Amino acid sequence: TIAEVNEISATIAAAIEEQGAATHEISRAIQQASLGASQVASGADGVHRAADETGASATAVGTAAGQMVENVADLRDRVSRFLDGLRQG
Repeated sequence: TIAEVNEISATIAAAIEEQGAATHEISRAIQQASLGASQVASGADGVHRAADETGASATAVGTAAGQMVENVADLRDRVSRFLDGLRQG
């Protein structure tokens, strides 16, 4: 009976040890998944900031282009008036 109890105790101890190893492996996998999720979130934040900066740059380019169009139209009018003045005078 004592030998049988010792054998059962050894089996239980081995199972507990295996369970501990499995729990440790699960914990390690969870930590890696958490690290990966943090890296993905950080990358997404970087993409968001870059998109904001690109949008701001696009707005600035659009504003500058609009001003250039106005300046070209103004220059065209001035040149036209100058040439009309030369033709008349």
